Amino acid sequence: MTPEVLFHELLGLGENWKVEKIEFLKDSKGEVHIVVESQPELFENLRCEECSAVMSLYDHAPERTWRHLNIFEHVCYLHCKLPRCKCNKCGKMRRIEGPWQGKTKGFTLMFEAMCLTLLREMPVNAVARITGEHDTRLWRLLNSYVERSYEQKDFSEVEVIGCDELSAKKGPEYVSVFADMKAKEVIFATPGKSSDVFNEFSEELSKHGANAKQIREISVDMSPAYTKGIRDNFSNTQIVYDRFHVFANISKAVDEVRQREHRKLIKQGDKTLKNTMWLFRKNPENLSADQSVLLDDLTQTNLMTAKAHQMRLTLQDIYNYAPAVLFKRKILAWCKWIDLCVREYGYIFEPMKKAAKTLRKYLDGIVAYKNNRTNNAFMEGLNSVFSAVKRKARGFRNTQNLITMLYFVSGNLPLDDLELTHRK
Repeated sequence: MTPEVLFHELLGLGENWKVEKIEFLKDSKGEVHIVVESQPELFENLRCEECSAVMSLYDHAPERTWRHLNIFEHVCYLHCKLPRCKCNKCGKMRRIEGPWQGKTKGFTLMFEAMCLTLLREMPVNAVARITGEHDTRLWRLLNSYVERSYEQKDFSEVEVIGCDELSAKKGPEYVSVFADMKAKEVIFATPGKSSDVFNEFSEELSKHGANAKQIREISVDMSPAYTKGIRDNFSNTQIVYDRFHVFANISKAVDEVRQREHRKLIKQGDKTLKNTMWLFRKNPENLSADQSVLLDDLTQTNLMTAKAHQMRLTLQDIYNYAPAVLFKRKILAWCKWIDLCVREYGYIFEPMKKAAKTLRKYLDGIVAYKNNRTNNAFMEGLNSVFSAVKRKARGFRNTQNLITMLYFVSGNLPLDDLELTHRK
């Protein structure tokens, strides 16, 4: 078996194409060049796409080159002058595509498949070094693949959505990410975190066989912009304020109380609260033995910080153990408890008053969490994925490239879109 016949079989060219020549160029770092030509059998049953009449060979286009998988350690290229045919009836011209051609200019299907497999696991710059291709070409490949696959996604079954903003770069640059909470996959991402992102999301749903009316719940943080966006575009949807963000707000208030009280005590020469930040941020079960002893001692004092910390733990108990029918009443009672303490402790306890005011403002969405148990746990886990995505996209030139990588990694896009079986 000659090398030409062997590579003909390996490329799966069938009867319509033939490997005419193989060259190994030592002087160019060991490149392998395979020249492919069309065969008469290709045109026997060729029909015009317009009028279905017979088409005949007209000429051959200038030679084109495609990067293929390496042969051993040597870079391999396919060359072919693709035939152009003309309809015998209407005169329409058509260029015949080769079965090896990828969906990106200059790559074969198999080379594209290898690159995409590597891009799932490695930064773009690393794949560029391994393959010897410029990262711009790899971004073009990735963007092309993701765009085609994403357009085919069906959102008709989507009912529960989670939304959160993720930091795209250092500074105030964010990406709002929407995920299907049941399928656990990213379905939309867009720059910014204003109310307008929900209008963009609503428009995107209509492109994928869905609409705003089918969305039953949207789990978000207590962002006024997100709340406005949902009410403007998803008027029939239940807003659910995620537990994680509620307690992030409460923990921030406890920490502000600690800072205010610490400054007051320092002026009096009292260093009781020095180096206690993590002591009050952690839950008791996460404290070391020494920290637990210290916290018990501080709890016995009249420190306002200890009081605020105990209030946070009480709210956790309400979330964990209060039945749904009593949940709203207990939240309101907790807020009244805050009001009473503010009257007693004054300025230092103001951050807790502000936190209670936020709970009252968003009470319906907070109660909806208890009733539906919808949460943003997947979205919070996505933060670590997103950090990995930013590392993979190292050297990305715009936010859109970052969004492309996010779809690629967490959008559950099918790899079979590559059509790895050769077109014959």
